[in-house]
Amino acid sequence: MPLIDKMSKKIIIYLFAACVASLLGETFLQARNKDFKGYVYDAADTSRLQSHIEFLTDTTCGGRGTGTKYMSKVTMWLNRRFKDIGLTPLGDSFVQSFLIQGGPIGRNVIGMLPYTKSYSETYTVVLAHYDGLGKIGDRYFPGADSNASGVAALLALAEMFDKMRTTGTYYEGNLLFVATDAKDYRMSGAEFLHRAIQNQYLRDPFTNKRITMDQISLVINLDQMGSTLSPLSKNKPEYLLMLGNDSLKEEYRGLLKRCNLKYGLNLDLGFSYYGSNSFTETFYRKVGEQKFFLKDKIPAVMFTSGITMNNNKIYDNLDSLDLPVLRKRILLIFKWMETIIQTNQRK
Repeated sequence: MPLIDKMSKKIIIYLFAACVASLLGETFLQARNKDFKGYVYDAADTSRLQSHIEFLTDTTCGGRGTGTKYMSKVTMWLNRRFKDIGLTPLGDSFVQSFLIQGGPIGRNVIGMLPYTKSYSETYTVVLAHYDGLGKIGDRYFPGADSNASGVAALLALAEMFDKMRTTGTYYEGNLLFVATDAKDYRMSGAEFLHRAIQNQYLRDPFTNKRITMDQISLVINLDQMGSTLSPLSKNKPEYLLMLGNDSLKEEYRGLLKRCNLKYGLNLDLGFSYYGSNSFTETFYRKVGEQKFFLKDKIPAVMFTSGITMNNNKIYDNLDSLDLPVLRKRILLIFKWMETIIQTNQRK
């Protein structure tokens, strides 16, 4: 056989082998990337969300009325969830009790994730109220959308960020996850949290330094996240409202839209309360728990799927929620938060 033919064969075999190796390598990387995403995103799996909401809306939780015997069970359940996720308490316990003026004792549940290899003095606060109307007579109010859905979203986000940490991914700043109590008592839980930071009662569990108000870089409130009963438009049932976009730095004001497009979530996004300035003002500055931090000019946003005819009704139950859409909303908020933290890291 002529030498040139032998060389040609060798070249062809080499190129074929290289192509196969490249394809296999690409397939491996795709599989690894898929597995990695699955590992992180499983925290927002619909079965996991359903499990959380089923517990919170069960009759044994009695509608989660602040100060009731049922609420003690829910508080301890959240305490275990925070511990299992990998959060760190700010003190001896995740639970922080407070006295409501003219009412019962309330209990916030708060945990922290550190997100930098070196000490950082910035904190992002993610909160969702976990109390509900409780029982009135022999009727109990499950409060699936209000606000078991927000609590499920809070737990999913905390677990996703903790999983990112276990993979060696670090961001700039720290995350404080807070399940607030007593929204139905003049938002006393959120007010207590704000006052604790304002008076420097909270200490960073890793440095023992006091957390101050000027170290809070962003507040995110998750309130009623699970319904598709009040869409922004009739033909787009998969949607999400974000109030407070204008409070963010200018470079972040279009970020939610970009993440929605980049990650193919395709949610219909609204940045006011159904186009009404007065309702937007009410929900953002008066009845949303982020309102306490607005006085300190801290960027704050509220994510919600809006009020429905089920609110404060005995049929606000799991069946009225759209869990696949709730999952999409959580994934979008996660990517939005992650991008902000990564951007801060580069500055």
